[in-house]
Amino acid sequence: MKKINDNIISFLGEIILKNKLEKDVVDSSFDYSEKTTLLEKTLSMIFNDVVIKRMENGERIAQFHPFVKLRNIVDRLINNLITYEDVSPLLKEEFGFSEEKAKEIALLIKENKDIKELIEKEDIEIAQPNIEKKVNPKSIGYQLLK
Repeated sequence: MKKINDNIISFLGEIILKNKLEKDVVDSSFDYSEKTTLLEKTLSMIFNDVVIKRMENGERIAQFHPFVKLRNIVDRLINNLITYEDVSPLLKEEFGFSEEKAKEIALLIKENKDIKELIEKEDIEIAQPNIEKKVNPKSIGYQLLK
């Protein structure tokens, strides 16, 4: 499974902020100023008292949090579970965007170079380290491996 990076997290945060989707998931300490980086703003949308309280009250974060909803769409896209054509209808469904707004955001997602790279990248199996090289050949552990 492919994972998004900090650039994509910031990109998703930028979409949320530009469309004012964060209003129900931030508390009064949220910093809209320019001195705070986009990544910090995005992370503070996710990790704050409002989100924690809503989760403690039994709400699932994927049901109410715009970042998680948007990330789920992008995760499915980069893991080739959906296509670019599926993004716009999903944005309309999840956020209630107009057709035009959904297409505009879908186009931004399609043009994002980090997302493109992940989509084109093949899933690489994580190679298991060669345990025998790390274990002293005279140790009991080495003998048990044989």
